[in-house]
Amino acid sequence: TDLAATSWRTSGAQLLKDELTRLPWVAVYVIDVGELAPHDVGITDVRLTRQSISEGSSLTVDAEISAIGVEEGEKTVELSLISRDGKHIPSGQQPVRVGGQQGARVQFPIANLQGPVQHGELRLLSSDPLPMNDVRYFTVEIKPPPKVLLVSPTPKVAEMLSEMLVIEDERKAKKFRFLLEDVQPSKLANIKFSDYSVVVLNSVPKLSEPTWKSLHKFVSNGGGLAVILGSNGLQDGDGIDPVSYSREPASTVLPCKLAASPNFSPPAFLDAKNPNHPVLKKLDELGGVGVLGEIEIRKRWVVDLFDEANVLITYSNTKAEPALIERRIGGGRVALWTTAVDTRGWIDHVDAASNWAFVVFVDQLMQYLSGRSEATFNYLAGEEVLVRADQESALTKYLVRKPSGQQLPGTVPVGAPSFSIRETDQLGNY
Repeated sequence: TDLAATSWRTSGAQLLKDELTRLPWVAVYVIDVGELAPHDVGITDVRLTRQSISEGSSLTVDAEISAIGVEEGEKTVELSLISRDGKHIPSGQQPVRVGGQQGARVQFPIANLQGPVQHGELRLLSSDPLPMNDVRYFTVEIKPPPKVLLVSPTPKVAEMLSEMLVIEDERKAKKFRFLLEDVQPSKLANIKFSDYSVVVLNSVPKLSEPTWKSLHKFVSNGGGLAVILGSNGLQDGDGIDPVSYSREPASTVLPCKLAASPNFSPPAFLDAKNPNHPVLKKLDELGGVGVLGEIEIRKRWVVDLFDEANVLITYSNTKAEPALIERRIGGGRVALWTTAVDTRGWIDHVDAASNWAFVVFVDQLMQYLSGRSEATFNYLAGEEVLVRADQESALTKYLVRKPSGQQLPGTVPVGAPSFSIRETDQLGNY
């Protein structure tokens, strides 16, 4: 052995130890055949800003270059995109200085990618005695922007969210993160929720029992639902009716039951409980979690959580009441926001609209509910790949093409929400 940790199965260590105790006459010799003074430069890590992006948007490929036992010098990293017919198209080179134990990082921005899938690779142009880590592969999915249905009682209530989901620069460039459609609750009877990636209920006064059932089916099949509670109908004519949100059909969808909607005195602020969650991770990397916590919250709904609820953000009051709550249903997710995102006084809307962290938060929430931020297309060789089955168009058979060109057929169990692919023993693009 070369004593590499990856060569050992630690799960059997205790059994081995017990056996050696039981059989004291057995001798074990560990022979180290590793290189005492290795010389190597390799690409040890590749990260994409996102593994699923919208058509025409940009992507950054970030790579870590490691070095051990080599003299300081310059190496060149080349990025190539792989066309549909398998040709490698050089798309950029970057020089890096490495030496001794000192590595480096490189970044390659890529613009105007077209889908549905783009394969690529990073390669060190100079060879060394260990060629296996001189190249790393990556895959990114390119799809149309997620379709978001924003349901609000009035255009005025919708205004603040609309401007965050489609900013002015996007309108000018005609390149959008989301394809936004605004409707009022009276139109919901004619809406097919499966046409959208995310449905946003923005202070919607009440919903009929059939609509709640349709939303449950939509989320179960992989859709995302955002519920922004907003104003109380007892105080505002177009506010929500807590009775409608607490009946049985609603409880199959929502992560909590509504109680009261008191004021904060003094105003409260937001406290992110889990910055590693996909909704908050990018914001945390940008140093924006503290900035998000600067927004004044003046009023909220007090709620009773269901067992399936997961609290992501709380308020800064002594009870640490929930601000953002998540619930998973089938293949989809529901996120409920216990205050408002409009101009009716529940939050400091002027501060919120100009708070860059809040804009990023809304973006990441929509990306998460659409499934884009958690899409995974890059694995280590040997890892099991879990593929979510499309509930609308059932998949029964598939074909895996390995990097070597070998093709393996597979079947999907009837009604299975997902299936796994285990034949991932080769390096390269599948």
